[in-house]
Amino acid sequence: MLALATAAKTSPALLLLVAALAGRWRTLLAGLGTLGLLLAASIAWNGAEVHASFLAMLKLRLGYAANVPTGEFNNSLHDWNLAPNGLLSRAAEAGQWPRPWTLLAAWAVTLVVLAALGRRLRPR
Repeated sequence: MLALATAAKTSPALLLLVAALAGRWRTLLAGLGTLGLLLAASIAWNGAEVHASFLAMLKLRLGYAANVPTGEFNNSLHDWNLAPNGLLSRAAEAGQWPRPWTLLAAWAVTLVVLAALGRRLRPR
């Protein structure tokens, strides 16, 4: 449960995934509806260009962009990032892995975690 709490703190959207895996459909629908309404209100207020720019910047800052300009922050390569993407990004950089191998490894770890979570939350 501590790992689940940590994941939820990292991204509240993961709580929607947990609700789906646990079969809490009303909770999932309420969360998706709220998320949709807030997104629609934000796009109406700020415009789509602001959101597109934010997502492009976010990819750079979190280390999901293929190339990070020199001097830019890359969360994946910091030692304190113990998420699968961070660990595997540093291992790939040190081992000079091809980028597709790194992405495949990160997705493989993610799928294992999701399978374990789904098994644990499955209604008995």
